[in-house]
Amino acid sequence: MNTTTTIEKMIDSIAAVCINLGLRGGYTPEEIADLVCDIEFAHMYDALRDRAETVYAYSTDGDRSMTLKYRSRKLFDREAMLLWREPVVCVDDTEVASSRYLELWLLEDMSVAVVSCVQIVYGDGNDYITEYREYKGEEIPFSEPVPDLLDFVDRLESLCPDEYHPDEVVIYET
Repeated sequence: MNTTTTIEKMIDSIAAVCINLGLRGGYTPEEIADLVCDIEFAHMYDALRDRAETVYAYSTDGDRSMTLKYRSRKLFDREAMLLWREPVVCVDDTEVASSRYLELWLLEDMSVAVVSCVQIVYGDGNDYITEYREYKGEEIPFSEPVPDLLDFVDRLESLCPDEYHPDEVVIYET
């Protein structure tokens, strides 16, 4: 794909997610259109691409010495950019925090992937973290809570710079 086609596919994918979230959240088509039109797509591709990472089905990590750092098989056959992540369930005590997150990832081919992530954190901050991810499909299942469209759009806008700064932004070719 060339850059123009890639960016068009990204806009189509993100707009489709916004329409789905808006309809499920009770927004009118006009409200959805207004919010989607407010998204600054001009620098979004480069900003998201700069955050691309390999997503693993299972991983362990931590800041403590002698921490086992492990990566299982790749969840996707390409890198992905995290668009949104929100806890669905959280259980906390003094030393261990267990959470289940719903995540939306944008893959390099500009398709959207919905992922369930179970994360267990031991200690303060990043003492020890273990995460298991499961691919759920391209659309959020109806049994899962969805982010509010306004929150999702705010999150997208927070990922992108307001304007181009050559010393801060990396430009990616496809």
